[in-house]
Amino acid sequence: MSSAHDNPSQSHATTVPAGPSEALMDLLSCNAQFARTHDFAPLQAGQHPKTTMLCCSDSRVPESSCGETLNRVFTIKDIGNQIATAPGSIMYGTLHLHTPVLLILGHTGCGAIAAALSDYSAEPQGIREELDSLQPVIRAGLQKHGAPGNDIAKLARFTEDNVDYQVRQALADANISGRVTAGKLAIVGAVYDLHALYGKAGSIVVTNVNGQVEGSALGITIQRLPIA
Repeated sequence: MSSAHDNPSQSHATTVPAGPSEALMDLLSCNAQFARTHDFAPLQAGQHPKTTMLCCSDSRVPESSCGETLNRVFTIKDIGNQIATAPGSIMYGTLHLHTPVLLILGHTGCGAIAAALSDYSAEPQGIREELDSLQPVIRAGLQKHGAPGNDIAKLARFTEDNVDYQVRQALADANISGRVTAGKLAIVGAVYDLHALYGKAGSIVVTNVNGQVEGSALGITIQRLPIA
């Protein structure tokens, strides 16, 4: 989710948003280029993704961060990368498309987390409801970390906590956890590092595998932000 809270250390961009016509023409122009440079015949018989990815709707967290995603990634987006607001789509990817990985991808500078930390009572009902479902993460995070204020690294700890919470939510579903127990599915929590807090900006950093938050799993070293 993108909001005034996306990066507490920076103000809004100074560029004026495009009007509807200009924005649509830009979108269609990019699509025309995409259509010219891809072969769609292999896709017409059906999809066979390897990963179901639940990520934040924030436009700075593109599916292309995983490379070419056509027929590779079944993508679900919502604000705050939440299981609760997209259960059917997640089950479709893991139980019907049988992807061996469910990737839950948060990101540094998450506007949904920042908004859930603030007074959002004046927001429309739909936004309030989605931010309400983040409150278990917010309450626990405030006890553990304190309020982040303008500290982007502390806000990222709330992102890690949220990813952990969403992994637990996924594991609480008997159908999904059954596939994990059978070795047919791994639930991977990760953070898209926009702010180079873990290393290189733009990297996907694995922070949780099936609830494991330290050591290594699936041949990957699990990384966490240092405890302040």
